[in-house]
Amino acid sequence: MGVADVLGGLLGKESMARQFFVWNVAGSIVNAGLEPYLTALSSDVNANNPLKPLSPNDLADMVVRGVIEHAEAALTAAKSGVNGADFNLLVTNTGEPPSALDMLQLMRRGKVTRDDVVKAVKQSRIKNEWVDTILELGVEVPTPTDILRATLQGQIGHEEGRALYQKLGGDPEYFQLMFNAEGSAPTPNEAAQMANRGIIPWEGTGPESISFEQAFLEGPWRDKWLAPWRKSAEYFPPPRTITAMYNSGALNKADAADLLARQGLAPALVAAYLSDAAHAKTNKFKELAAGTIGTLYQDQAIGDGEAKTMLMKLKYDGTEADFIILTWQLQREQKFRDTAISTTHTQYINHKISREKASALLDQFHVPSNQRDYLLSVWDQEQTAKVTLLTAAEIKKAVTKLNYDEQWAIDRLIQRGYTQEDAEIYMAI
Repeated sequence: MGVADVLGGLLGKESMARQFFVWNVAGSIVNAGLEPYLTALSSDVNANNPLKPLSPNDLADMVVRGVIEHAEAALTAAKSGVNGADFNLLVTNTGEPPSALDMLQLMRRGKVTRDDVVKAVKQSRIKNEWVDTILELGVEVPTPTDILRATLQGQIGHEEGRALYQKLGGDPEYFQLMFNAEGSAPTPNEAAQMANRGIIPWEGTGPESISFEQAFLEGPWRDKWLAPWRKSAEYFPPPRTITAMYNSGALNKADAADLLARQGLAPALVAAYLSDAAHAKTNKFKELAAGTIGTLYQDQAIGDGEAKTMLMKLKYDGTEADFIILTWQLQREQKFRDTAISTTHTQYINHKISREKASALLDQFHVPSNQRDYLLSVWDQEQTAKVTLLTAAEIKKAVTKLNYDEQWAIDRLIQRGYTQEDAEIYMAI
């Protein structure tokens, strides 16, 4: 008997199977046709009668989040057929503990115990069989980068470093490359100083190379700055040295100006520095010329206007020239006054003029009264102390012409500094 014969028997006219088949087909057709209307009807009924309770799982999550009280949630869960004990289990099973890595970090800090970590792992999605393995992560080990640094700093040997690097997850194929890239090189400024002193060469590349170029490449700088940085390492004398070299003739004006500009001086400052250096060259001649002008002025060979014009040609401004001329005027007046005072002094202490005459002369010379009175008081003492004595010849004439005693003459000569023998000889000749 074939399959067709079997199906023909099952689906005969009066068979139950045929009736079920016909009703199922007819029901599917009816449901398909009525589904939009039934869906709309269901929505209207639910909207008018919102009685469907929240699911127990949602209620348990809301309890954990503090959205609803546990007792109220349990009553609502009961409407879905979940009793209180089962709902408590749902609440207990809802929520996530801190991650295993976070708990391990807290354990290392001493904030939680090992049992707390185990509890958190069991509350997570991690299977319990992995608890002991997870706890191994609680001990931190050095990273491959740490091993590279320890090797670079000489804490461990090169081969030991390679072995530990591989053990801790580093690919041994790249150990040497990563080791060469570890650490810091001297800065370009430091390397340039060493190159300038001949300690290292300027050029050379490679992990074993010790050069300015390699030091630059091992830093964070872009390669395009290598040549400019090397150029900047060339020494330039400071501005004052440049002007001194220009002053001495070691540099001409153009070269000195170029060097000053390379030091960052603005054109106006370059001109000022060179002008100052040029003045230094001729300064002693300028001072000599100013002294000559001063002599001519004090001797009244030139007047104020001529003196000022000459000074301004020496690069003194008008104010400076006026001040210098005023100084010369004071010097000239002081010179004339000192000469007049000296003459009056000589005449007064030698009894050539009276005190009243000396005072009048000092007034004519415009000597201040305080200075005049002081000078006269000093001159009075000089005049009193000054006594004119007979000369040796006059003493001898007094004996021969005025019949003075010869012993008197010898005594006077001894008072003037003669010895007894010299006085007697002088009187005898």
